[in-house]
Amino acid sequence: MIQRERRYKDPRLNAAAEELWSYRQKQFEIRRLKAKSEELRDRYSVGATAYDGIRVQGGARHDKLVRIAVEWADLQNEILERTREAEHFLWDIESRLNALRTVQRQVLELYYIKGYSVVKIADMLGYSDEGIKTIKYQALKAYAYVEETAKFTPNYP
Repeated sequence: MIQRERRYKDPRLNAAAEELWSYRQKQFEIRRLKAKSEELRDRYSVGATAYDGIRVQGGARHDKLVRIAVEWADLQNEILERTREAEHFLWDIESRLNALRTVQRQVLELYYIKGYSVVKIADMLGYSDEGIKTIKYQALKAYAYVEETAKFTPNYP
């Protein structure tokens, strides 16, 4: 079940929430592509071990294996590209998160990036549900309004 964030009146808060959600979506897409890659690899290995289906003339069986191998290689390249993109994206997000207080950063990471519910975060961090909602809102607001110079400021608790 995918959590959806409520819409805020401030467009910068909405943009910040969408940015944080989009990282999870990128990770989900990478996992989906890896599962598809595993499926293709399994199809290729199953097809490669069945020597009785290989034709000497015409090469129909061989062509199918080549097509699967090419599709798998293309998929591996796409996975690599999306993984690099997600890593750069996460680096940008983390540089902005580092400008926040420790508890604010934890709440945003747990909620948006790891996908935990407010109730689960409250249990993990020892706060009430309402307390986590308040921290999340304040953290999102701070994240949305981080100045460019604060991106590379170290975080001190």
